[in-house]
Parts: sequence; C-alpha cells; structure tokens
Amino acid sequence: MYVSDAAQPAPEAAAQPTGQWRVLSGVRRAPRRVIPRAWWAVVLSLLVAALVLYVHTVSQEFRLSKMKDDLRHMKEQLTELRSEKAKVENPRNIDDLARKHLAMQAPADVVFIAPPKLNKLAPANRIPMAPAVIHEGF
Repeated sequence: MYVSDAAQPAPEAAAQPTGQWRVLSGVRRAPRRVIPRAWWAVVLSLLVAALVLYVHTVSQEFRLSKMKDDLRHMKEQLTELRSEKAKVENPRNIDDLARKHLAMQAPADVVFIAPPKLNKLAPANRIPMAPAVIHEGF
C-alpha cells in the first residue's frame, strides 16, 4: 500500500504554530469562531420575548372568546326581556293580572247596591238618632 506525499504531514510544519493560523498536515484551516456570550443573550432574550408574546396572545384570545359568549348570552336575555315586556304592556294581560292576583274589577263590572229608600212615613224603618247635646261654655 502506497501513501501519497501530500497526505503525510511535514515534520517541521506540524511542530510550528504561526499566529492565528495552525498548520495541520500541510493544510491551513481557519480557527473555530466562538460566538460571543452577548449574542447568546440576544438570542435568549428574543426567545423569551416570543414566548411572552405568544402567552399574551393566547390569553387575549381566551378573553375574546369569553366576551363573545357573554355577548351572545346577553342578546338572548335581551330578546326574552323584550318579549316579556311586550306581554306585560298588553292591556288585556294587565287586566287579567289585576283580576287574578289583585282581585280587582273593571269599573263596568262593579255592581253597586244602593240601600233601600227609607219611607219617611214609616217610623219603624228609621234608625233612631241620638239627641244633640249642646254644651255651654265652649
């Protein structure tokens, strides 16, 4: 098995590091860049901001759906109250409720019974009256 000369490292080149560049087996490579900690902080803060924005959006959607449900429920109550108002304001219903619950009668339905006329000639039918007393000194 034969090995090419390019694959074998030069003995003098492998032992001498030069500045920023290292010589490895005759091939020059750029050093690995290290991402500064400030960039990690920026990336982490962006991720936290995105998470906070997502949580806020979800909570707002929840509040909006709850408000829509409340609005629908209130509209249903409004239609029920309007129908009840129309029923209560109807004069026939007012009359029926007054007769049923308050034992009231319409003026045309009330019968007045007048006392019998007293016969001025028949003293037996008259109610005796007390004599008028006049007090002096007043």
